[in-house]
Amino acid sequence: MTRAAALALCAVLAAPAAAAPAPAKKAAARRPVSRLNTTSGTIVKIELGQGHVTLRDGAGHLEDLAATKASRLIRLGRRARLKDLRVGDYATKAVYEPGTKRVLRMTVAPAAKAAPAAKDRDDAGRADAQGEVAGTDVIGGSISVRMGGGATMSFKVGDATKIVREAPDAPTRAIPLEAVKVGDAVEVRTKDWKTADEIHVRSPAK
Repeated sequence: MTRAAALALCAVLAAPAAAAPAPAKKAAARRPVSRLNTTSGTIVKIELGQGHVTLRDGAGHLEDLAATKASRLIRLGRRARLKDLRVGDYATKAVYEPGTKRVLRMTVAPAAKAAPAAKDRDDAGRADAQGEVAGTDVIGGSISVRMGGGATMSFKVGDATKIVREAPDAPTRAIPLEAVKVGDAVEVRTKDWKTADEIHVRSPAK
């Protein structure tokens, strides 16, 4: 190798390496995924005019949800509308938007062993809680009602609470709390979901 070629080679080796290409920009941030909430519980209130349905879960927490025409409601395996649901029914799964509380999907099962409500009864006269008596506390003054899906609710029973027993072959008569038996079909009417205003009792079907 000539002296000139050697000097040229050294110059090439000494030259700084070409700058590496800048790393490509990271892909645009992913769009946030809208999270949905899921709950279950007993239907304790229905407002047809407002399009609202209120659920009470096993811990006693109330969730007021909005049912729109786009909401997919299923009752007894069939599509239903809000007016087809009943107080005392059990929502086995309700999927809703946390911000708007709008229901996307709700599957509802009828209350188990619920006492039949009178036909064409208006909202003011409809029983708020329907089911069967799970227990009573005569000394403490309370009654527990087991509703659809196994949910149980307790109500205070005071001196002002009206308790009556209804039977198809006998006139309706007032009874004391100690005459209410576990397993009786019951309708409880209440304004605050804490104290029973009226308790309508029927003996279980034989």
